[in-house]
Amino acid sequence: MSQFYIYVRLITELFSFRRKNMRFPNIRRFLAAIIILPVFSILFLIHHFFLILDYIIFPSFLKQKIIQPCFIVAAPRSGTTFLFHTMAEEKELFTSTKLWELILAPAITQKYLILSLMRLDGKLGSPLKVLINKVESLLIGKFKTIHLLGLNFPEEDEVGMIWNLNTLYLSFFYPDSDLFHSYYFFDETMPEPRKKTIMKSYLRMVQRHNYVFNRCNQKRYLSKNPMMMNKVASLKQFFPDANLLTIIRTPANTIPSTIALNSVIYQFFTNVQLNERVEKQLFELIIKWYKMFHINSSKHFPTNQLVLDFSELISQPQRQLNKISVFLKFQREINALPAERKQTNHISKNYYVPLSEKQIEDVFHHLPYLKNHFG
Repeated sequence: MSQFYIYVRLITELFSFRRKNMRFPNIRRFLAAIIILPVFSILFLIHHFFLILDYIIFPSFLKQKIIQPCFIVAAPRSGTTFLFHTMAEEKELFTSTKLWELILAPAITQKYLILSLMRLDGKLGSPLKVLINKVESLLIGKFKTIHLLGLNFPEEDEVGMIWNLNTLYLSFFYPDSDLFHSYYFFDETMPEPRKKTIMKSYLRMVQRHNYVFNRCNQKRYLSKNPMMMNKVASLKQFFPDANLLTIIRTPANTIPSTIALNSVIYQFFTNVQLNERVEKQLFELIIKWYKMFHINSSKHFPTNQLVLDFSELISQPQRQLNKISVFLKFQREINALPAERKQTNHISKNYYVPLSEKQIEDVFHHLPYLKNHFG
């Protein structure tokens, strides 16, 4: 599928208000459609202009190496954000994308322009920064209560793929659409030519980041993406010396917590409640991702994978970070942040009911390796 085709489909389905699904006509979805579409379209055209310009002004970025990147990949709601933010604070060891870069500056030229603007703003007393913080709180304040988010915080680099129209994040606008069906089980269902095109776009995104922030590869590129549970084989192909960190948390919590989180996200674009059919699809999807990840990570990262336990990570973070330091062969330990560092001490307000014993037994039936882990 070409980007033009996907873009036309996105617009068509954005205004396709269907009575029997979550796109039933309502004021919230209508306002989201007429506000988001023009803003996204303008940014889409601007970003693609600068992305093309990169090949003219900075052609050497194509040769930028990505040496032993570190990917944190685990089921959603498994503590990946906690680990990601803790590790990202070790700025001498790691480099990672921040939300402002992914949303406002995917191109190298844009990154340099915004960095220059930020330095100028700092010299003037940071009036622009104050304004941005106020706007940020207004737009995403509610979401911050369930997921740590901010323009200057490290963020999942999958977000940057929205400008190529090649990410499941776009599916949050279309919870009942089959437009992204092949993306859900990427390694298995995505046609090979399309798969290579998408992964090459992701590689270019990482190269652009390293070109600006880590050109000499003095740091490890650090990424956190639960949505990569279905891309492990592709990751190995494009990043052959990568290291994988994963966190095991009981699905009795991860599955209902993920469904609850998705429900909140959907409510940004519609006031129609998450229906049982979509909940069932999410339930089955997460189980499939668990299975795909276990099979492919064992096959493609037999020695370059470290498995961490969620409970131990939360109760004894320094001990787990020491394991990571040894695994990555660092000469010093990765340090846990002090208690006053609020961003990593963020406590989610994502409310959910854990799975019943019958439900968890059904999950374990499909995922016996998890049953062995949790006894």
